[in-house]
Amino acid sequence: MIRLSLSVAAVLIVNLVLGVVLEAQVVEPHFHHAIEIESAPIINRIPLETRQIRRIVEQPDGSLLITEWETGSLIRLSPEGQPERIAVGLNQPSGVVSSGSGEIFLTLYGAGIPKSGALVRLDSMGNLVPLIDELNGPSDLVMSPQGDLVFCEYSTGKVFKLNADGEQELLTDRVTSPTALAYDNRGTLYIASRTEGTVYQLLFDGTLERIQVGLQHPSDLFVHRSGLLIILNSQTGRIMAWNPETGKTQSYARVPAETTCLAFDEDDNFVIGHWNYNFLMRITRHLSVPCPHCEERIPLNLVPPATTGSPDTSL
Repeated sequence: MIRLSLSVAAVLIVNLVLGVVLEAQVVEPHFHHAIEIESAPIINRIPLETRQIRRIVEQPDGSLLITEWETGSLIRLSPEGQPERIAVGLNQPSGVVSSGSGEIFLTLYGAGIPKSGALVRLDSMGNLVPLIDELNGPSDLVMSPQGDLVFCEYSTGKVFKLNADGEQELLTDRVTSPTALAYDNRGTLYIASRTEGTVYQLLFDGTLERIQVGLQHPSDLFVHRSGLLIILNSQTGRIMAWNPETGKTQSYARVPAETTCLAFDEDDNFVIGHWNYNFLMRITRHLSVPCPHCEERIPLNLVPPATTGSPDTSL
């Protein structure tokens, strides 16, 4: 790993980019080590008018699925930044997940009124198909590694699994006010409790363990490709990273308070959505430039100045 100041890095990047246009020459085998640049992250506000963003999901093609609580809309934002409202009239969409076949599944909170929530499917033709009615404040939805739909009820504290055959199974009813879910690739389900300020892990064998306490309204969870569990505290805007191997937690970033949701892309950059101020922001900390000698790209990582390797960044 190489670390450079921003001014030195700028000169390097210019030389690398200019080198691409030079006549190709035969070169010895070489490497593409990541270069760390002491710099604040690049922050871009995404130009999209929204109302109370509740969830963001990054798609494999780089598009975003965004749920609007107030308007009851599901928006698809293309990689080029073109928005499309692909569903409207939803009763407070609280969770969203997509399948590889183009189907999208949503939970509808239904104002938290008993038996007013629902789990629905939006097929590839844009048709809305009810799957389960009369739910009690469903607040999030994820897909398990096996392809089952897993959702939680805020009002009852229950977490259910719905398999491909339509069979519904209660996974646990011991988490108060569950508000966010996430799966890792080992099959561990993470559940955040807003009112308790806690996060639990539900192991594959059914064991429920509390792994985080003292949080400030955890509103979203995400399992990073490194295996870290990313936890968003909406009340303070603090984003934390919990390591399941060591059990240790570190600060990952700070974003504006009342940020309610986040999503990461394949380059480990992330997007946040703000509930009150109705904005989307993309935070970029990982870039790349073309290698002047081959078709590979050289990673560039933006790191806070005067740190000792901590990834914490304040925005």
